[in-house]
Amino acid sequence: MKKRRSHVYKFLNRHKLIYVFIVISIYGNYSSRAFFSNYNLLSIMRMSGITGLLVLGEAMVILTKGIDLSVGWIASLSTVIVAAVSINFNETLSPIPLIIVACFCAMGMGAFLGFINGISVTILKVNPLITTLASMWIAQGLAMIILRGIPTKIEVKEFINIGRAKVFGNIPLILIIFFIIALIIYFLLKKTRFGRFVYAVGGNEYAAYLSGINIKTIKLIVYTLSGLLASIGGIMMAAWTRTGEVHALAGYELTAIAAVVMGGISLNGGEGNIWDAILGAFILVMLRKLLIFTGISPWLLGSFTGSIILLSVYFIQERIKTTR
Repeated sequence: MKKRRSHVYKFLNRHKLIYVFIVISIYGNYSSRAFFSNYNLLSIMRMSGITGLLVLGEAMVILTKGIDLSVGWIASLSTVIVAAVSINFNETLSPIPLIIVACFCAMGMGAFLGFINGISVTILKVNPLITTLASMWIAQGLAMIILRGIPTKIEVKEFINIGRAKVFGNIPLILIIFFIIALIIYFLLKKTRFGRFVYAVGGNEYAAYLSGINIKTIKLIVYTLSGLLASIGGIMMAAWTRTGEVHALAGYELTAIAAVVMGGISLNGGEGNIWDAILGAFILVMLRKLLIFTGISPWLLGSFTGSIILLSVYFIQERIKTTR
């Protein structure tokens, strides 16, 4: 019993965000009985899965000491592409091939924009902040052109069913898909040479170079994966909301960054665990819901998100000063 307690204590001490998660859950239940209603729980799980996909990509980029401001708009663009393909090819393709084509088009665009980010950062030596900011505006422009800024409904029932489906009783399929992808990313980061190289590049790029690691290739793969994961998040959002919307996940790049830094992944690269970042995503989604249930404007979450990023950067700088 003592050993079990010590293991539990060590686990909780290592993942302190669990305490925040518990406090928000208790306060949410106290503030309103509807907070843990079936409908709201499903909404939290679906939105957490979608946000988590953006967080996974952002976490890998930040581990290499980079940043990706384009994930929110790439995800939004993906919802638009899925809607556009479903409308234009609805009469020429049967539902299943139509879904496959729409998803591959969206994922292809996301991966391509991520690849362009990687090329700009590694080959052209443009600052990641400027590079991904430019990609953000490119994605926004493309989304506006494709649907002219008009929210468009998706009428393919088979696709909609993906967003609304539940498995193992009452768990959304979106959340299951997210956790499968999260396990794959975790395996890549912790159990493969690629993952060790990602941490090495973020920890000390010069030392990684001297060790023979191809830094350009690692960063190129990471930025491409970030764009791809963001596009999958957009596809899941489109399936859930049945809509292609230009602003579907706009602004969620800051939510992703906040979740990553909340989870203890250093903005200086090379340090952190993706599971804590994922827990950070769940906390931010729950906090948004909590603000709604308590009658406080959910727009205050933006202020909270900005504060998290600011404080995280400050504490990181202070930690660097004390270690010198």
